[in-house]
Amino acid sequence: MPSLVSIIIPTYNRASFLKETITSIQQQTYTHWECIIVDDGSTDNSMAVLKKIQVGDSRILVFEREKHQKKGGNTCRNIGIEKAQGVYLQFFDSDDLMQPTMLEEKVKILEANPCDYVISKTESFQHPDSTHIIDRQDAYYTFDHYAITHTHYVTQKINWLTPDFMGKSSLFKELRFHTALPSGQEYNLFSKLTLKSQKGIVLDRYTTLRRMHEDSIRGVLTKDTKRLQHDRAILYKETYKELQKANAPKEGLSFLIKKMGMLYLKDTPSRAHLFFIFKELLKIKGWVIASTYVMYQLSATIAGKGYSLKKKVVQSL
Repeated sequence: MPSLVSIIIPTYNRASFLKETITSIQQQTYTHWECIIVDDGSTDNSMAVLKKIQVGDSRILVFEREKHQKKGGNTCRNIGIEKAQGVYLQFFDSDDLMQPTMLEEKVKILEANPCDYVISKTESFQHPDSTHIIDRQDAYYTFDHYAITHTHYVTQKINWLTPDFMGKSSLFKELRFHTALPSGQEYNLFSKLTLKSQKGIVLDRYTTLRRMHEDSIRGVLTKDTKRLQHDRAILYKETYKELQKANAPKEGLSFLIKKMGMLYLKDTPSRAHLFFIFKELLKIKGWVIASTYVMYQLSATIAGKGYSLKKKVVQSL
């Protein structure tokens, strides 16, 4: 019996894209899969579309996030992890497309090698034409230069997108997406995952077509720089806290504090964020660096001077 793959997809108001996404899954050359789709309270006819598709294919499993559960794709992915019965987990998005051999190629690698997960590549197309490739993340996939390690991932010397990952479900006995994060959940998850296992293999193939449209999370964030800054600050802070608790290497922790400081080179962080940066700098860099950062931050805020000095301190972390 072939190994079962659990494909986990959160969705919210994607009725116009769902059929095309699911069709790309149904056309996979590897057929032993279950597709767990968790709706996040859609207000369009997504559920009607899903139930219609489900009638014709028992491998499509549809669930709804319960009202008492926190809204968001992270919660939906966690529900999918808990429902999954597969040996392997494949994360995916409800507006993207799978290349026909995606599952087959990944399963072959996992079955033939002593590894815990496989990473492929994603190329982006401009909706609605899936042949109109606008980005292949050429500077994003750097596996020719850097191995898969925890520190390389946290410091972003290597990177990958959520659909690029397929891994053993046993990795997720305790591992979950962070439900308090408004964006960047894949960075948080894979920072924690690479701390558990660095036994990953790269499949040098573009197996996912990512749809770029105005309603995509990336499209929304690109237009709203203040929201992006706020979301990134939360991402770095929460990831730092989880990795510190797990006794992660200091290089990655220093990187996260530096990234948080870089967000506020021209702006003033909230009191809570400023105190957090100071407190953690004190732990990993000592009193001089921590107090110098706060001094220049206060000088820049109160007197409007010291931005260049603050930048030098942050860049030296």
